[in-house]
Amino acid sequence: MSQSDRIADRCRRLIALADEVLASFQAPRSTGHGPGLVEAELFRRWRSSGVAFLEDLLGPSHSYSAEFRTVTENGIFGTNPTSEGRGVLTAVLATSKPAT
Repeated sequence: MSQSDRIADRCRRLIALADEVLASFQAPRSTGHGPGLVEAELFRRWRSSGVAFLEDLLGPSHSYSAEFRTVTENGIFGTNPTSEGRGVLTAVLATSKPAT
């Protein structure tokens, strides 16, 4: 398996894990107000894996690494942090594919 294939495979696995995080979303129960929550442990596993992957691959100061850390800061509150982080990983996946 080539380096490009390994990068693409890791991105796909992290994107699939983001989908699991999004599927864990629970709307607020008592008041119906607020952003709701995703499952905390699952989110942290996904975020820490994503940060480690991007920083190992690109370095901590690369725009993708910095953007991923920034958009996922609000963590478990709502689905936006996970959706936006998933978008960063999708961009990395798109750039890891060889041009045809």
